[in-house]
Amino acid sequence: MSKMIHLDCDGVIADWRLYMETHHFKEFTVAQFNAMDPCRRSTILQEVYRKDKDLFAKLPTIPKIGRLIYHLNRTGEPWGILTSAGEDHPDYNHAAECKKQWLFNRFSIPRQNIIVTESSSQKAQYADPDSLLIDDFGRNCREWQAAGGKAIWVHTGAPDVDAIIDAVDDFIHDRAMFTESLISV
Repeated sequence: MSKMIHLDCDGVIADWRLYMETHHFKEFTVAQFNAMDPCRRSTILQEVYRKDKDLFAKLPTIPKIGRLIYHLNRTGEPWGILTSAGEDHPDYNHAAECKKQWLFNRFSIPRQNIIVTESSSQKAQYADPDSLLIDDFGRNCREWQAAGGKAIWVHTGAPDVDAIIDAVDDFIHDRAMFTESLISV
C-alpha cells in the first residue's frame, strides 16, 4: 500500500485565526473565544459565518507554507487536503466550495485532491497505518492516531515549515522520527 499525506487547511495553510481576530473578534482574542462555553462559541461562529458567507475564500495564506506544498509535489508521494467546513457553518456546500476555490487559486491544488468534511471529527475515517495527517488541532491528531494513522501536530498559524518538511521525509522513508505515531513540531 502506498503512503498518503493529508494536510489540514485552516491554521496550517490558511490563517483563520488572523482573519477572525482582524475582522470578527473585536471584543476578545481567539484564546478567549476558545475558553468560552461550547454553546456560546457555536452561536458566535454561526453568526460570523452568516454575516461573512465567503469567509473561507478570504483567508490570508500562512507565510512560507508554499515551501511545504512545493516539497510535497516534489516527493512524488500522493497527498491532498483534508479540511473541515466546520459543524457550525450553516451552509456546508458553500463553505466547501470557498475552500476548494481558495486552495486552487493560491496553490493550484486540484479539486479531486481536496476533501472537505462537515466536521473535523470525520477526518479520522481517512486514517490508516500508511497515512499521515498534518493538523494544528490536537484532538484531530489524537483521533487520527487512535484510528491507526500517523500525525504531525503543528503550531496554529505559525507552523515550522522546515520541521514539517523533515518530518514528512521521515514518514516517507520510515525513519526514526516516526517510531511514535504522533509528533509535535
